Amino acid sequence: MSKAKKTVKPDETKAIPGTTRTFGKRFPIRHLIAIGLIAGVAFLAYSNTFHAPFHFDDLPNIVQNPLVHIRTLTWDQLERLVKVTYRETIRVFSMLTFAFNFYFGEGDVFGYHLVNLIIHILAGVFLYGFLFLTFNLPHLKDTYGSIAYKAALFASLIFISHPIQTQSVTYIVQRMASMGGMFYLLCMVLYVKGRLSTGGSRFVWFGGLVVCYLLGVFS
Repeated sequence: MSKAKKTVKPDETKAIPGTTRTFGKRFPIRHLIAIGLIAGVAFLAYSNTFHAPFHFDDLPNIVQNPLVHIRTLTWDQLERLVKVTYRETIRVFSMLTFAFNFYFGEGDVFGYHLVNLIIHILAGVFLYGFLFLTFNLPHLKDTYGSIAYKAALFASLIFISHPIQTQSVTYIVQRMASMGGMFYLLCMVLYVKGRLSTGGSRFVWFGGLVVCYLLGVFS
């Protein structure tokens, strides 16, 4: 008489070597750890800059610029900001972010620095994603797939903490440079995803790429 097979509960199964646990269905926990490390290192590096005052070009672009001093959020004011700003500079999207900063915090520099830091963190995350995807491309995976996670994370941590980034993060008006870099990196991620996709999803990825490209240009 055969013995009844023991039913193994899902939480009792052993992980297969080389796999990772996932958050939800398709997002490995190791990616969450990478994002947390990137954000944590960025915060540690720039936590002492949240109260740095306005300097140099911050004054004419933000402090002394009535166009960004919006106190009521209306389409008329935003449209006026875009139209008047576009006559002098193509950096319309960056100026819009300054206007939103002023709307929520007026002259309090903390909000401006917080947004700058978030942009920098997102750039680091997009760099991590781009490198991880690139190392796992079909013609590179056999050679670099085993080190893709470590290499992508290490490079992103260097990027996020390198002193050369200090000006674009702490100098408020240089958010323009950070936003341009962030959208550039996101475009690269979307391009790789689009090339690896088929059917309708490919158009979604490439459509997002075009939008991000335009946002980068207007930053």
